[in-house]
Amino acid sequence: MAAKPKWKRFEDLAAHIQASLALGAIVEQNVRIDGRRSRVKREIDISVKTQVGQYKLFVAIDCKDYKRVVNVKDVEAFIGLVKDVGANKGAIISASGFSEAAKNLAREVGIDLHRLIDAEAHDWQAYVSIPVLVVVCSLSSFSLSFSGTGPIAIEPQDFRMMMLFRFDGTPIDLVGNLIAERWNSDQLPRDAGEHEALPLVRGDTYVRTRGNLYRVDVRVNITVEETLFFGQLRLVEVKGLSDELHGGAAVSGFKTESINIDEVAQTWQSIRSREELAVQPVLTAGFFGHLPTISIEESDGP
Repeated sequence: MAAKPKWKRFEDLAAHIQASLALGAIVEQNVRIDGRRSRVKREIDISVKTQVGQYKLFVAIDCKDYKRVVNVKDVEAFIGLVKDVGANKGAIISASGFSEAAKNLAREVGIDLHRLIDAEAHDWQAYVSIPVLVVVCSLSSFSLSFSGTGPIAIEPQDFRMMMLFRFDGTPIDLVGNLIAERWNSDQLPRDAGEHEALPLVRGDTYVRTRGNLYRVDVRVNITVEETLFFGQLRLVEVKGLSDELHGGAAVSGFKTESINIDEVAQTWQSIRSREELAVQPVLTAGFFGHLPTISIEESDGP
């Protein structure tokens, strides 16, 4: 079986993409329609027909797999075709773009101009990326507040290594671990700024000093910092049509490449605030710094 010519494969790809965007519509290729003025059969590369309420809509699409840009004469010829077949809308899909004159005329008469967007490897493969904002949140510092109903005896120490106990003297965990576990499990605020007097443990807690237990209420005060990075993230899977007149694109879905946070920190633009962005991100990805826990053996013990 002979391979399809390149122009035909371009039409097939365009029709496939259009069908994925116009769910419920009838998308057909190489449709021959009687010309209202010419009185001859006119061929439409891609025909899209749909019903909206009581109205039937017909869109005629022309595919141009040219090495050159589509020029104003091409648009003029297509305008005549759209009128002759009685289409409600006309659109041209080009492999190589459009001249400025072609864009101006198409904009004036309401013809849509598109280019294919497809990351799959073929003759019309496109490198497609989207603007992405990466937000890295970290717990930069913390302090502790202790209070009790009576005298409290607490020896000077590294409070990360302080063990908290229940009323019966059984250990709960090290203070450093309790903070890490609450942060890692999203139980502490992640918003940038200072957050004070956050409860560390539910229920009564005690500290042990020289063999004696003292009831204390332990609160943690944390400072959360945000680091912002802005860059372009490549799409490894995407099919759609770009709007060459108004910007933007219509896609049925997409898949991004993986985000490597180390690469982001080294190569993406670091910004101080979202207000600095001249281009709004399509995606915002949040990363939260993981706090390590301490084994009981590493501490001095209870």
